[in-house]
Amino acid sequence: MTSLSSSKQPLVDSKHNRNSLFSTCLTESAWPGMGLFGESYLLFSVGLLKPIWEALYPDCFSEINCPRWLVHSLSYGVVIGVILGMLILGIISNVIGRRKGSLLTASLMSIGSLSLVGVSFFLASNEKLMLTSMSFSLFLFGIGVGGEYPLSASSASERAMAEMKLKQQEELERENEQPFAPNENALDSRVTNGSFGRGKRVQLMFAMQGVGIFVNTIVLTFLLLLVGGANTKQENDNQNLLDDRYTKESLLVVWRLNYVVGAIILFTV
Repeated sequence: MTSLSSSKQPLVDSKHNRNSLFSTCLTESAWPGMGLFGESYLLFSVGLLKPIWEALYPDCFSEINCPRWLVHSLSYGVVIGVILGMLILGIISNVIGRRKGSLLTASLMSIGSLSLVGVSFFLASNEKLMLTSMSFSLFLFGIGVGGEYPLSASSASERAMAEMKLKQQEELERENEQPFAPNENALDSRVTNGSFGRGKRVQLMFAMQGVGIFVNTIVLTFLLLLVGGANTKQENDNQNLLDDRYTKESLLVVWRLNYVVGAIILFTV
């Protein structure tokens, strides 16, 4: 009887560990990092969508109809925005508070994502105006993203420290009820474990960036396969752009839907 119960114990422990791992990923990574998930979905889509823009506006991206600085502004505009956002919004958040700072960064990212969607729908016929508006929208979105980085890290760190202090207080109360004095080595161990937990929370939260990039790749691939399969047998050679599978209209649909999904994610979280 004893051997039977002991054989079942590892299965129970294994199931408990799996549930604990899932709960940890959900509470410490997935939900707190949804903002980073949404911004990385849109932020890193620039490189993925660039071949589509090159196919839609070949004369512009070959620098025939558009100046070189305008073409490359899609890349460096968002980078400059992220740098300025980290500096400016980080300082502003120290003055107005982390909560108001988070609302400010979320507002900037929401406005930027709506601008990206609007440009894809209403300015796609004018390549120069499209590039200019897209660069400005990415710059504005980048400012919000830059402010999100320090605020997310400080938020995760504060939650970890608060939990660490609560656990330390509970353990001290339990030790005070015992007849012997608290062990100083045990206290040092709790501080070390708390610091490790704080770093783990920050790492898990920022890991959602990679998830956002991966999801963006999956969504874009699915959309390309969807419209590519629908246009495989089209015979209008003047509209075929890539590998005789994609028309201008189908690539516009892919571009627009990709940004619509990103905007929905940001507004949801």
